[in-house]
Amino acid sequence: MTIAAGSQDDKQRRAALWLLACLGVLAIQVLVQHLMGRLWICECGYIKLWEGVVKSSGNSQHLSDWYTPSHVIHGFLFYGLGHLLMRGKPWSARLLLATVIESAWEIAENTPMVINRYRAATISLDYFGDSILNSAMDTRSPWLSASSSLRGSRWQPRSRSPSFSNSSPATWCATT
Repeated sequence: MTIAAGSQDDKQRRAALWLLACLGVLAIQVLVQHLMGRLWICECGYIKLWEGVVKSSGNSQHLSDWYTPSHVIHGFLFYGLGHLLMRGKPWSARLLLATVIESAWEIAENTPMVINRYRAATISLDYFGDSILNSAMDTRSPWLSASSSLRGSRWQPRSRSPSFSNSSPATWCATT
């Protein structure tokens, strides 16, 4: 019994280290964007929970906007990639992979080259890139989808038959 408890403690410690690494990646992203000259928050001087107008100077400046769902979808894709590439690794390790990819995306997305290309392609001349706050929240969006993947992966129907008669919620059980 002590061995099992010890191994559970080790798993929790390792998971905590992976999660700390995720926070470290986010901190590095924030630092890089600060050094790139990105603004911390919207030039307007306040923070909104949701910016619902796509063609506005507040878009990509606040906590969430119309692009936030795309970052949640990134999380499903990147976590899925981690599931394929990192079988046998803990959930938190796959989350780290998703965080690294999303963080790299956010840094690249806010380079002058990409911003200028976006402005030229969309004729959105008042867009100057994401605020650091918005970018950090975009990086956290995949955490939501990865955590929902974790919850979903623990539940499976008892029967693996193609019949739908055994797939009602009453016949499902946790596989942990």
